[in-house]
Amino acid sequence: KQWYQRRVAITAGDFTSVQNLDAWKEVSDTARSVGKSKASFVLQKTQVYQRAVFFAVLNPQPNGACFAGVETSVKFDANNYTAIKVKVRNMKGNMKSFKVNLVNEKSATNGRTYEQFYDLLEGEQDTVVTLPLEKFTADFRGKFDPTAPPLTAAPVIQLGLQVTGGVYSQIKQSGVTAVEIDSIELV
Repeated sequence: KQWYQRRVAITAGDFTSVQNLDAWKEVSDTARSVGKSKASFVLQKTQVYQRAVFFAVLNPQPNGACFAGVETSVKFDANNYTAIKVKVRNMKGNMKSFKVNLVNEKSATNGRTYEQFYDLLEGEQDTVVTLPLEKFTADFRGKFDPTAPPLTAAPVIQLGLQVTGGVYSQIKQSGVTAVEIDSIELV
């Protein structure tokens, strides 16, 4: 888990060559007593290629509340980079809205995350999603937090991948999805 200064793969971010995904852990709504959703992040290894696959099942509450995701520890200064790039090989399922969550040292103590949504279409192949760091917005339990300091106020210490049901959003999602990911990198 080496860190390089300019262009880096985030923790085990080059999934085409890592040995395992042990550094990633599930963070889904089952942490709450009413939660019923599930996420998994596994390596897909064949004789020809290797990549990570993010699987999620969203089973919302009556108000649409649900989330499923995975996260890992990272350490980088967002002032030194402009974006996160996610190289997606393929997406299947009935969800289209995904997000990347970041936590910095300041937000880790108050439950705030910085997030950015992106859309994928089913069957979309070999897509590179570029998420500018300046467009990550502060969030507290699914709601925008206008009082938050910028993401760049402290080193980023956590990165997560997530799907949500959309309790506070116009977009409502439920069901299953699978996203094949080759890499996640800072640029």
